Amino acid sequence: MKRTGTLLTLLCLTAPLGAAPSLESAFSQAVGGVRQVRHEMSQAAVARAELPPRESFARFDACWSRPPHAEADALGLPRRFCLGRVGVSVPQPYDLPFVDGSAIIVEGEPAAGRFHIGGGARYADHWNIVGDLFTRRGEPSCGKLTTTFAAVYVDIDLKGDILPATPEVRGFLMDGSSLCRQPAKSVEILYAKEG
Repeated sequence: MKRTGTLLTLLCLTAPLGAAPSLESAFSQAVGGVRQVRHEMSQAAVARAELPPRESFARFDACWSRPPHAEADALGLPRRFCLGRVGVSVPQPYDLPFVDGSAIIVEGEPAAGRFHIGGGARYADHWNIVGDLFTRRGEPSCGKLTTTFAAVYVDIDLKGDILPATPEVRGFLMDGSSLCRQPAKSVEILYAKEG
């Protein structure tokens, strides 16, 4: 009720002297204004959806391998990732890939395609972002490592363009159970760049 009273007060104050609007015309003006704003917002969303995503790529043509690890082998974590080209796709008008629709694009082996961007760390002159490369979930079992995951860490500048700095590849072994009083301790496995 207070909002309606405030709206009517504003409409009455903005009307020419001697022409105070009736309650019905004030309401019609208010509804018309809301409709206009909603229409403009939906038109802006459509225009944004029609823009192609902004993409940036860097070529690495290198492979990363991990040391032998019995649990990683048993869970199927790949021993090696080769990355030909890595890119970031960001919906316009955004610059940074921390919005819905963003993806890391990988041309490589065994990982290739569009993958989720899981996060990033900000530095003075760039970001380091984390992109999924591989996930395999086993049957959840409290206190056991049943899930494996690999990620690529790449640098982007403050405009969202990939930098040529050498990426890092890391693998993880995790307890895949959701509710567990004593989960297994996660294991991080670093991949080393070959050559």
